[in-house]
Amino acid sequence: MTFEIVYSQNNVLHTTEFQAESRESAIQHFKQNQNIQLIKITQIATKRSSLFCKTLSTKELSIVFYQFAILLNAAIPLRNLLESLAQYPHPKVQAMFAHVLRAVQNGQQLCDGFAPFRKELGIGIELIALGEKSGNLPQTLLLFVDFLRNKEQNQKRLLGALAYPIFLFIAIIGALFIIIGFLLPQFESLFMSFNKQLPPLTQFLFSLQILITPLFLTGYAISSCAILFFWVLLRQNETLNRSFDAFLLRIPFIGNLLRAQHLFFYFSTMKILFAAGFVLDNVLDLCTKTCANSALRAQLATIPTYLKQGQTLSDSMQHARVFTPIVLALIAAAQKSGEMEKMLHTAAELYGSESAHKQTQLLALIEPLMTCLMAGVVLLIALGVFLPLWELNAVGTQW
Repeated sequence: MTFEIVYSQNNVLHTTEFQAESRESAIQHFKQNQNIQLIKITQIATKRSSLFCKTLSTKELSIVFYQFAILLNAAIPLRNLLESLAQYPHPKVQAMFAHVLRAVQNGQQLCDGFAPFRKELGIGIELIALGEKSGNLPQTLLLFVDFLRNKEQNQKRLLGALAYPIFLFIAIIGALFIIIGFLLPQFESLFMSFNKQLPPLTQFLFSLQILITPLFLTGYAISSCAILFFWVLLRQNETLNRSFDAFLLRIPFIGNLLRAQHLFFYFSTMKILFAAGFVLDNVLDLCTKTCANSALRAQLATIPTYLKQGQTLSDSMQHARVFTPIVLALIAAAQKSGEMEKMLHTAAELYGSESAHKQTQLLALIEPLMTCLMAGVVLLIALGVFLPLWELNAVGTQW
């Protein structure tokens, strides 16, 4: 939810917009600063659903923040830089930096200005806040760019593994509907003119025309709407989302592939943050937030709890029950040798190679299955069409 906040700071009146889960959390956020006196807080109605907004890709976001980091490192005044980025061609980037510019002009921190865009930035807001506190914001922004590029590569790897099977499946379904809708009706009128009993296979093919009747088309439309509604509900309901994510992790083979993908990204991000000198508590918190699977994220979130109880990092990770024994052994060895960054790199490579191997296995399994499915459909249609012709030819020969 988005709120309009009116507050006083140093006897100066300010107005800004702030996004929070509830009115109480928005009030709590501003009360943390003792120099701020809240005057009015009003919820702003959403004017347009995010489903119809132009999305901001990870690649676009990495380009924008790379420019932001480089220009900021060149000692360009922050306000001039924000004004320049507010003219960026992408509408969401314009809205983002225009909002940040207003927040900075009202005396807020940079991270507070980016707060309403948590959906797009994720852990970027926490990184910006840490960069402001440490006084090394350009370097922290470059870390965020590395994080975005790593995320983009991870997404491309997963989509690359699934693109061909999905395309082939859609092509099979499309070809099947075209044959049933346009080709079979022409053969049906021809075969009916023979006044002979058709083979069962041919009768079955003609019966498939019910799949394109208005009743079935209405059913397809209702099913599509139901799937869309479920997807929106899944994104809004945290309990349902966690249950669905847990179900995905339990699917044979697919669950292991997804887990390897998420943990590869988890350790890759941890390696980047450790290399930048972030403390362990911040690293674990930020890396946990990068996990897109809510069920796995809940398991990873238990690690800092055991760490605060005095247990070692490897023992704390063991309680999460998501890491392989060899990875836990690597972390334990890193604690003794002090080469944590090197071991994190090795752990990321292990999960990366496991993910790539499982993707290769998935393709090796799906491609022949799809090919056999397509061959089966072609054979079914060919036999259904040619069997009556062969029978008619046999009768003509005997005659």
